[in-house]
Amino acid sequence: MEETVEVLIDEGALVRDGAAVMLTKPLADLKIPPTVRAILAARIDRLSPADKDLLQTLAVIGKEFPLSLVRAVVRTSADDLSRMLDDLQLSEFIYEQPAFGDIEYSFKHALTQEVAYNSILIERRKTLHERIGAAIGELFKNSREDHLSELADHYARSSNIGKAVEYLAMAAKRELSQSGYQGALRRLENAIELFAKLPDSLERAELELDLQIDYGAALLVTRGWWVPEAGKAFSRARELCQQKEEDPRLYRVLSGLHSFHLVRGEHPMALAYIDELIALANRFRNDAMQADAHLQSGFSKFFMGDFADAHSSLELCIGYHAGQPHITTGLAPADQDPLMSALCYDAMTLWMLGYPDQAAKRAAESLERARELGSAFTLTWCLSQLGMYYTVRRDFDSAERTTTEALSLARKHGLAFLEAQILAYRLIGSAAQGKFGQTADRASSESGYADVGYELAHTWARSILAQGFASLGQLDTALALIAQSADLVE
Repeated sequence: MEETVEVLIDEGALVRDGAAVMLTKPLADLKIPPTVRAILAARIDRLSPADKDLLQTLAVIGKEFPLSLVRAVVRTSADDLSRMLDDLQLSEFIYEQPAFGDIEYSFKHALTQEVAYNSILIERRKTLHERIGAAIGELFKNSREDHLSELADHYARSSNIGKAVEYLAMAAKRELSQSGYQGALRRLENAIELFAKLPDSLERAELELDLQIDYGAALLVTRGWWVPEAGKAFSRARELCQQKEEDPRLYRVLSGLHSFHLVRGEHPMALAYIDELIALANRFRNDAMQADAHLQSGFSKFFMGDFADAHSSLELCIGYHAGQPHITTGLAPADQDPLMSALCYDAMTLWMLGYPDQAAKRAAESLERARELGSAFTLTWCLSQLGMYYTVRRDFDSAERTTTEALSLARKHGLAFLEAQILAYRLIGSAAQGKFGQTADRASSESGYADVGYELAHTWARSILAQGFASLGQLDTALALIAQSADLVE
């Protein structure tokens, strides 16, 4: 309605008379566009060429825009720019909003920006995006880290593919560090798609290595360790590492491949990567690598049922961190703290070995560590694994408490595979208490454990579900679940 009135005023069909508005034409003579978009397009077309050009440029910049950036992008005098901005404000396309320091403007309605943006020819739009990207880079050269998202968005819509890939990769890396996992994954997918258009060069290979490592990490965090795309990303990263001198980044690649094969139940392949990780850590004489290699070894041994050796490996990881509290982290392909992980899995290992008090102490320490770090993924992962730990202990109240918090975090941060995992633990906990009387297929599918490749979860989940069905007297179903678990183990 508001935009319709503005159209009629622009046409002279309505005139303002003080506080009143007067109709100057019969209603039958009024030409009113049928949709809001058409109304806005008609109003934009009636602007002077200079004002229309400016409005379109502002639409490419974004919903909000500081005056300093507009001045850097628009090639006109300060006086002319000021006059045109005033015209657009009087026409109620944009408005000035309070800001600290620089003057800022905003489109009055998001739809106005959309219509103005779509009215620009594609090639001119690309040119404007590149010009705006260059202006942002120069204007904020001393605080570029704070503007990576804007730089990535503008160059991704320009013809400058090299800059697009560079800034998409940088923005994704920053988002990963800030728990913005879904956004990082989208940027990395965009970067990899554009990357294929770049010519071969040494710089291209270097950039691809970082892209594949971060893409693999983003996949692990958002979709799960077992997804085939993650295996492909880390395998390609390893190929790139083999084309150059030994690079410390190879450690993250091997760690990613170990995790990928471990959760798929491919233990011989996972163990082979453990040997490589330890050898690489020794060659680099890197304590952080040494600690993490023992952690990965502990994971493998735990899931193979070798609890005594698993405890020894996890203790070695914990010992490295105890001796060097400020040891560098970030070697794992996902945003997962190694000390927290070692404490968490040592809790489960100690319980299996018959040390419940020591296990409880480790569980408390792992959660304390996770909360201290402030990483969304680390805390959600820790809570989800403690849900499994408490379920194994038959401490169902604690399992309910930890999984409830974990589920909320997983949904908040878009950690879909952890959400599925947590739902599985809750279903399994209900089954273990004899409260779950549905079919095994339903439990598997609703939890997300039906995903092909998550073999570790299939074996553990089916075994505990079997106990639940047995407690309900459904022995045939329980025996079928045990048989399925045995087949998977073989």
